[in-house]
Amino acid sequence: MQQPRPTPFVPPAPVGIPLAAVQSLVPQLATAINDIDMLKAQLSAGNANSTFPNWDDLLQRYTLLLSRVQSLTKFISAPPPKGTDPALAHYLVHPLRALPPDSEQLAQDVLFQAINTQALALDSPATVSTGMLGLDTLKGLDDGALQRCTDRLKARLGRESERARAMAREIERRGEEYDWAYRPGEEEEEDEKDEDEDEEDLFGDEEDEEEKKMKGEALAPNPRAGWSITDYLTFLENGTVPKGKDSESAGEGAAPALGTGPPTTVV
Repeated sequence: MQQPRPTPFVPPAPVGIPLAAVQSLVPQLATAINDIDMLKAQLSAGNANSTFPNWDDLLQRYTLLLSRVQSLTKFISAPPPKGTDPALAHYLVHPLRALPPDSEQLAQDVLFQAINTQALALDSPATVSTGMLGLDTLKGLDDGALQRCTDRLKARLGRESERARAMAREIERRGEEYDWAYRPGEEEEEDEKDEDEDEEDLFGDEEDEEEKKMKGEALAPNPRAGWSITDYLTFLENGTVPKGKDSESAGEGAAPALGTGPPTTVV
């Protein structure tokens, strides 16, 4: 029995933040922390002797701290220089790039419940050590390893299916909260449906009459039942009912053919 080959360990890639950016970020963080400590010390000193600190000093310290925080925020959220590819640029939803503020809350919930981030392409260098086994590796596994791999895949499929069902239930629940009766054009659609129903009520009698007529014709006896091709040709050429057929037609209640029947007496 062939032993399964262990998956080679690939160390994580180092952080791609430039050293110059880190060196410029550390002093700003230290200054902001010091400003926070100074504001906290002033409030603590006033709490110790039951006095409130000077309002001008407190406002000056708070303004300085606020400016530090704003400058730090601008530095962190600054776009990368041109020509550089951010580490998370290939993700569908960037963690640091929020959705537009004018988007609906339902769209935000559905989006971030479905996928917080989408993985990179399978051929990307960052996804080499994702734990996926190739065809050659699967061929070399024994029955136990294959069963464990199958169980893991089934468990993952079950989790994904449960997540999809939960999302579908949540979307349906959110959809029930909206009043669809006030959608644009909803009243026009209802009016068109009512008009269609009225037209069916007004003009549907003709179809009923045609159906009744067809049923009546199907039930009526055919006076030419049993005729042969010769009888039809004789009737077409001479206009008379073939011999032996006139009595049958009269017995069935058919109208007399052309040239047959009792003579008419003119008074």
